[in-house]
Parts: sequence; C-alpha cells; structure tokens
Amino acid sequence: RTVNLNDEITIDFRLRDYKNSPVNYQSLEELESSLINLSGKASFKVKEFGNIDEADGSKAVPGMTFYYAVFEFMGDQNNPSGSSVHPSTIQQTGWDPAPQLVIVINGKSFYQNAYRSEVSRTKKIDIAFGTDVTQKTWVTDIATWIQDKNIKPELALKYITPQGETKYIKINY
Repeated sequence: RTVNLNDEITIDFRLRDYKNSPVNYQSLEELESSLINLSGKASFKVKEFGNIDEADGSKAVPGMTFYYAVFEFMGDQNNPSGSSVHPSTIQQTGWDPAPQLVIVINGKSFYQNAYRSEVSRTKKIDIAFGTDVTQKTWVTDIATWIQDKNIKPELALKYITPQGETKYIKINY
C-alpha cells in the first residue's frame, strides 16, 4: 500500500499484555506464549519529509544529513493500556514496537534516532513528547534520522498487525 503526504493513514496494530508473564521464564518462547495479544487503532498524517545539515546549532557529520518527517498522530482512547501493556507510547521500539515512521535504505528499515528536539526547534514546530497510544486528539511530532546525504531513502509507516505480521505503508514525498 502507498499513500501521499497529508493522507490520513488509519491502522489496527498489535499490543501485548504482559500481566501473565512468568517472573523467571526460561526462554523467549515461554515468555511469548504467556503474552495476551490485543488490538489497537492509530492514525497518522505525514505533513513533510526532508533533510537539513544543521539542527539548532548541531551540524551533521560531513557526508551525513538529518532526515526528518513532520507528522500528526492520533491514537484511540479505547486502546488497551496499563503498566503491563506494550507499546504504551508511539516512540516505543524493541520487542513490541509502536507503529512508527521508518526510513528504508536498501531494503533495511531504520527507526528514528537522535536530534528530534533540535530539528523541531530549527523547524519552529512544537512537538509532543512521550505520546501515549491512547492519545485522543491530533498531536504533531517529528521523526529524525542521521544518514548519508547522498541517498534517497524511502519513507514508510511500519507496524505489527494484531495477527503478528510486520507491515509497511510507503509514503510518497
């Protein structure tokens, strides 16, 4: 599936509840079998994608640049939540990553990394921090990556379906 800038993307994604997980599990398989699969909803609108070589006084290493995506996010107040449910915020990566923007280079995806605050200050955009997946109104955020300036990465929304499949939605810019 492919969308354009400013298109609203609404997805169903997987959350997992760890409340029944054993304290001393012997394998990842044992832990995974104890998790409760849940389903949530989220919406994204990518407003802008680009790159800059300096962000709030921080210069990219020679040959590198700061790629950034300005986007809006809205979760669903009815999404499962609580201390044992993951992901809980849209910045969460790891074993149960939140749906989030990634750049794809040579078939490999990269989650956002440093300089988010610096890029937001340079672009003069107020961004949300630690946005819960239960966020019930649209908030603006920025995803950033430091990459080689001579590439043209693909931009995509990466998420895990409630059935456990990893999916990508390409965003044309």
